[in-house]
This record gives sequence, structure tokens and C-alpha cells, in this order.
Amino acid sequence: PSLQFIRCKEPFYKNIYKASSTESDEWISFGDNMPSTTLNKLYIRESYRIIESNFKPRMHGKLKIIIVGTPGVGKSLFLFYLLWKLVVKEGKRVAGTNYVRCIECLL
Repeated sequence: PSLQFIRCKEPFYKNIYKASSTESDEWISFGDNMPSTTLNKLYIRESYRIIESNFKPRMHGKLKIIIVGTPGVGKSLFLFYLLWKLVVKEGKRVAGTNYVRCIECLL
């Protein structure tokens, strides 16, 4: 049986491909607020770049990672950065789980 996807209704995820960054890639401007926040801009921390640069695709080019940390440390914001990087900067299609409240997101 083939996989069935439901279209994402969350504006942030549907429109993330429209997000833009400053010339120096210090800030990302999203057209919509990031879920569970009142923020539509994200400061790109140096730690985001360091963590992301250490990811290596495994098993047939698929990336499987687990992000852990204490509450409030910025795990969700990092994932919004990573999503932006994959979709906008690298042109990837991304499927989410119920964490992002949708199965098929983007494009």
C-alpha cells in the first residue's frame, strides 16, 4: 500500500518556503508566526550552525536525529531553523509528524 498524506493547514508550514534571511544570514523572517510563539523572526545562533553542520545523512541519504534538552533551551526554535535551512536553502521537501501537527507540509 502507498503512503497517504494529508495537506497541512498550519500557515507557518505551508508558507515556510517564502521565508527570507538577512544578507548576512543572521535573522530569518517568516511571513507567519512560528507555532506556539508570537514570533515571526528568528535569530540564527552560531550554535544552530555548529549543530547542523555535524549532521550526517544515514541509511539511503535519510537523516534521522533526536533533539533533546531541558525545557526552554530552544529545541523548537532550532527545529524551525533546520526546517528553513532544508526547505529554503537546500530546496528539500520535508514531511513531518504530529509534532508539527501535519503530515505533508510545504510545497
